[in-house]
Amino acid sequence: MYSLTTEPDLNFFFLTMKLCYVKIIILKEVSMNKEELKNDDEFISILTHELKNPLNAIKISSQLMEKEIRSPKKLNSQDYLLELLSKIDKQGDNILNILDTFSRVNKLRFLERSAVSVNQILSEVLENLRPFIINFNVKILTDYDLKMPKLLLNPGLIKEAFYNVVLNSVQVSDSIVISSEFDRESVIIRIRDNGPGISPENQAKVFTPYFTMKKTGSGLGLYFAKKIIESYGGEISFHSILNSGTEFKIKFKVSEIKE
Repeated sequence: MYSLTTEPDLNFFFLTMKLCYVKIIILKEVSMNKEELKNDDEFISILTHELKNPLNAIKISSQLMEKEIRSPKKLNSQDYLLELLSKIDKQGDNILNILDTFSRVNKLRFLERSAVSVNQILSEVLENLRPFIINFNVKILTDYDLKMPKLLLNPGLIKEAFYNVVLNSVQVSDSIVISSEFDRESVIIRIRDNGPGISPENQAKVFTPYFTMKKTGSGLGLYFAKKIIESYGGEISFHSILNSGTEFKIKFKVSEIKE
């Protein structure tokens, strides 16, 4: 339980809050000025955009707390102050999650690789998505090439990429076919749905940050999926027909295959 009863405690509290806020700003600036970010204006722009809302929420909440506690009338109860503290804590978690996500994507080329079974990763993704699949009543069909070689990838990140692509289809369709194949030159994964499709005018925006046709969602899922896949020499593309569905195609060159 927080103690808000003495003036020295209040002074220490406000000082701590302001120092935390300054530290977050410094952390943002350091992240934006790393060597690997110097030539990626898009990356910096997205990171700044993502941090802006939680930082503003923390600043406003702390200002409201200071105003309320220092007010001679003190109209609101301590519950109100604890509610503001809870909001600050939640936004702090949001900032940490944002920084963690961007840090992992930014350092893709430095992450350790291991021999990965694409079929296994796809199965794990479907298992993780089970609540969504059940909730949206989606029928899933799989057709995996059992002779598929393993790929040299980071399993956690490639799983995240596949998850984002499959989730995108789960949210807009009632039937999805996921397949994998090996043609001796490359590994190909296809995710085909019977959703509403993507209009011609929107197709150029699919992998653009913040673009989404759904009521909820950040519009960053497919953007990050593309970043991850391309960082391992892969390609992601799609073919879509309005009112008929969309097929995403992910392809890894033979150079990424573990013999």
